[in-house]
Amino acid sequence: MHKNIAKTVNRRKIKYSTTWLLLCLAVSLEIAGALGLRFSKGFTLLLPTVISVLAFTLALYALSDTVGRCCRGRAPGAAFDRFHGE
Repeated sequence: MHKNIAKTVNRRKIKYSTTWLLLCLAVSLEIAGALGLRFSKGFTLLLPTVISVLAFTLALYALSDTVGRCCRGRAPGAAFDRFHGE
């Protein structure tokens, strides 16, 4: 019985650490996209524009995956409360 409880606790720790890593990845990609917008000079330079769009797209995916992992049948506000610490 105790071995099953330990396995469950370890799975929860892995799940939450993965969720936090995805959230950090989403924030990092958002920052990269914002920096790419700055260097694109009004969308006139192709490479920074492509990097920005790609970074923002991946950030949105990572954030939606984070919320999806955290909510699973609950409202998205519950995910915010969990990340916010309430």
